Amino acid sequence: MSGLQQSNSSSHTILVPCCGKTVDMIYLCQLGHNVVATELVEKPILEFINENKFKFTKSTFNSTTTLYDIVVPKSTSDDSSSPTPGSLRIYHGDLFQLTTKVLGYQVDGVLDRGALVAMDDDMVEAYAICIVGLLKTGGKYLLLSTHYDGTNKKDNGPPHSFDKTRLNNLYVKKLNCTLKELDDRKIQVQKDSELYKRGLRVVFRNPCLITKQ
Repeated sequence: MSGLQQSNSSSHTILVPCCGKTVDMIYLCQLGHNVVATELVEKPILEFINENKFKFTKSTFNSTTTLYDIVVPKSTSDDSSSPTPGSLRIYHGDLFQLTTKVLGYQVDGVLDRGALVAMDDDMVEAYAICIVGLLKTGGKYLLLSTHYDGTNKKDNGPPHSFDKTRLNNLYVKKLNCTLKELDDRKIQVQKDSELYKRGLRVVFRNPCLITKQ
């Protein structure tokens, strides 16, 4: 996640859309960053809190959204020079209702670890517009994407396939961002996975760093 590190400041506000219960939120907080996350389903939020034994407060944000403010402690391996953990706030509700006006600010960075590839085709452009709209000009957006060869309907996701051409059409041509592909690694599909059941044997992981212009 070094692509999200920016110069001249040690702390940033990072958006994690469709966060589930990823431990990346803990990692970012323990680096001193403030994390703003969204999740439509309440169950993984509660599991994340309970599994990590975190203290939290729950409040109502608006008629459709609940807030979970979670206290992330220092890592047990931290030394005295490590930063104070940043804040962690999870919005339980519809991501598409979380605009800059509603949030009250724009974020410095985005960590998308599976949200885009989970979107159906008719939601992809709206999702990208929403996320880029929440990002400051010059902000960094680390996208962990997947692509594969699929020639029939059974190969359609989630995870959906986003190769470099599709990502460029979406983020560069439509949203005027820059995009740098960081890797394009071949992964063998596990036999017990849904992708294997759909006939796929190989997929490619292509993390990308997107910058808002």
